Amino acid sequence: MNRRETNPSTTPGKPEYIRVVLDEDLAAGGSAAASVYYLNNSGTWVDTGQTEKVYDAKNNAIGSGTACIARLVSGAYCVWRYFGDAIAGGGTTYITTKRFNGSLVEQWNADHGANLNVIDTDGTNVVEGGDIVGGVSLRNRNASGVVQWSINAGTVWSLYIFGSYVYVGNFAGDLKKVALSDGAVAWTINPGDVAVSVDSGAIEGLYVDGTHIYAATRIGSGRQESLFKIKESDQSMVWYSHFQVGSPGTNVNALRLIPDSSGNMYAIAGSFNGNNLIKINSVGTATLWETKYGFLVGEYPTDIAVDSSDDLIVVGYPIDAGAGVHDYSGRKFNSSGVHQFYLEHNNGDAAADISDNVVIDASGNIISTNGGEVFIHNSSGVQTARSATTYDHARHVAESGGAIYAAHSRYAAP
Repeated sequence: MNRRETNPSTTPGKPEYIRVVLDEDLAAGGSAAASVYYLNNSGTWVDTGQTEKVYDAKNNAIGSGTACIARLVSGAYCVWRYFGDAIAGGGTTYITTKRFNGSLVEQWNADHGANLNVIDTDGTNVVEGGDIVGGVSLRNRNASGVVQWSINAGTVWSLYIFGSYVYVGNFAGDLKKVALSDGAVAWTINPGDVAVSVDSGAIEGLYVDGTHIYAATRIGSGRQESLFKIKESDQSMVWYSHFQVGSPGTNVNALRLIPDSSGNMYAIAGSFNGNNLIKINSVGTATLWETKYGFLVGEYPTDIAVDSSDDLIVVGYPIDAGAGVHDYSGRKFNSSGVHQFYLEHNNGDAAADISDNVVIDASGNIISTNGGEVFIHNSSGVQTARSATTYDHARHVAESGGAIYAAHSRYAAP
């Protein structure tokens, strides 16, 4: 998950001290610096020599313009991961979870206590997962926001509710089946260990259809597998595969894996420059087509959703479609990989922000995050609703029965 935020030293409600972590996904694919850099008040890049750093946003201001905290060696593109944890201060109301109605009017908000990464709902349960705080990383709320149970499932990176359970993927590469009723863990596996006796990396994406579990992961230590199809009933491996990008082939992380109605699968590869949208056959052995989400280096996909026609909605980093402005943060492709339309998120602003997540509701509406906001577009790509501007980063969104839930970086309410 890759983050971009406005200058925290000048934005109301932002903590003065934040924690930043170099983003491994883009660092590996984009020749990134090996440590966190920041731009000081004199306009000079300073190397902290660390991959994780508590960042003093008050005294080491990011500066004006489009600066970034962790940068590529070339200095041309921003690569950073933002965590809004407050290090100093107190007595402030913090928010990580929001519920909206179908017109994106906020109905309630709550605080996980740390950054949220993902959220899912079936209309009754609202399950949120994120960083560990107070021994808790996974929490189930009811539709009114009241906590039903909380457990430590490791740092949670992916969730999927199916039936009476929520399936949870964490940073360590563990996949857990957790009862929605009480938070009891039915089983825990590591997809890489089941497949090849070597642990996989962090589970970036999950999809469950009742019979099978589809998992997209980072590359595990010593292995290259990143795509897994698992039999739900006994957790046996149906097949596993990996991405190779470029020539000679370089194995890369997988970010998402979602089947269509015929069992063929769409996937996002963690490739910075190569084709990063791929459709593969139902047994994971052949590529049906592949393409790029964007046109320039740094225009990178983050999430996908499949509609009732098996067409693909993709969101990610802002795209310059030729006008010299990064207007769009999403695209639609048909089932053959042919571009249909762009999703506009800037709404007349100077540029769009990063869209981290997208879902499609029962009516075909496209619900996506962009910066600190949530957007709704109809099935033709026309924007129909936009949430009120906030100062946080909306990382993930879920919808059921017209109710929309968003998971955010933890931020101080303005």
